[in-house]
Amino acid sequence: MKFARPAFLIFSITCLVSVVAAPVVSHTHAYADMQTCPPIQPQDAARAIDQKTPSFAFLIDANGEVVQSKITKSSGDKHFDEEALHTFQKCTFHAATFQGKSEMSWVMLSYK
Repeated sequence: MKFARPAFLIFSITCLVSVVAAPVVSHTHAYADMQTCPPIQPQDAARAIDQKTPSFAFLIDANGEVVQSKITKSSGDKHFDEEALHTFQKCTFHAATFQGKSEMSWVMLSYK
């Protein structure tokens, strides 16, 4: 009877350790380093002041390179939208990660 309790404690500690040691899933989103983006030319920005805010989507590969880009919401000025899209493509992007590995994903940006 003396050994019944210690055996239970050993089993409990073993179960606790296996639960705590379970792997943690880590995930980060892709993003643009806005400090690296060139400025949009003032004359282009001035034209868009009275327009809606344009939005863009960029597909970023595992190396942080832009694979595809598109205008998701127009400002109403096609020339400005295209200029802003090309300017944002020059930013430095960082890939998303899942469990420590880089993966392809979309980044959404808006010009304000």
